[in-house]
Amino acid sequence: MSPAGPMTNPVPEHSEPPIASIEPENSTQSSTAVDPEIPTISSEVLLALGDLMPEKPVYGPPVNSDLARIWSNILKSGLLKETKQKLMEQLIPENVPLLKAPKLNPEISASVSDNIVSRDKKIEFEQNQLGIGLSIISNAISVLINNDSVDRLKLISLLSDAGRILTDLHLVQTKSRRNLIFPVIDKKFYDAIKDVERDEYIYGVNLTDKIKVLKTCQQSGQSIKKPTFNQHNNKANHKGNSQGPPRYNQRTPARYGPKKHQSSIQARKHHGHYYQSTTKKTKTPQEKPPART
Repeated sequence: MSPAGPMTNPVPEHSEPPIASIEPENSTQSSTAVDPEIPTISSEVLLALGDLMPEKPVYGPPVNSDLARIWSNILKSGLLKETKQKLMEQLIPENVPLLKAPKLNPEISASVSDNIVSRDKKIEFEQNQLGIGLSIISNAISVLINNDSVDRLKLISLLSDAGRILTDLHLVQTKSRRNLIFPVIDKKFYDAIKDVERDEYIYGVNLTDKIKVLKTCQQSGQSIKKPTFNQHNNKANHKGNSQGPPRYNQRTPARYGPKKHQSSIQARKHHGHYYQSTTKKTKTPQEKPPART
């Protein structure tokens, strides 16, 4: 029937399309209304400004878990002394002698301070350690180039040796950076943080908390420390002959004018009148005693 047609027509009653079309318009209007004066920057301008520094460091894909564990331990504690000596005994390739660190010229060594010579020796040792690591890598590359059937275990061993010696060098450089900081900070504070393990910072990410704990401990120690009294306070305020020059300097008057002949001085010394003659003032006529009758 025709009357049922208008009653079953759902198009006028359906309101979803108009609502959907209104919501994005309102959202765009509200966003533009909040920051109407901020201009948009083109991609060319962003490229000219440079890349933004990431808030967190970006790393590459993970390596083998056992390898990561071994290298992380070396980065924190270094190689054992015997292991490091054994690795350092490996030879530099004869056709790449420059991998060995150059020595300081004797002429230069004789003209600079001992501190500079000592620091140069330390850097020379680190250079030799770097050269050993590069030499081991070169041996591994040579195995790949010269052999069609690669000895897998030998190649892994060579690359592992190179990785360990270079990882230890990484720790050596961290310690060198710590030693550069040592002279400019308080010794008590340095003693408290010198053994802190590094992470993304040389002295750990929680250094601020360690400083607060150290200051709290120092304040607590001062509060319970028994006060000491200086026993020399009274002596410091005492004014006496002990604070002045020796006595013989006080009794010896200064003499001005031409020096007297040595013979006359000796004669006066002989008669015991040397001191009186040098200190006696000339009396005025009024000071003369009356003549005896």
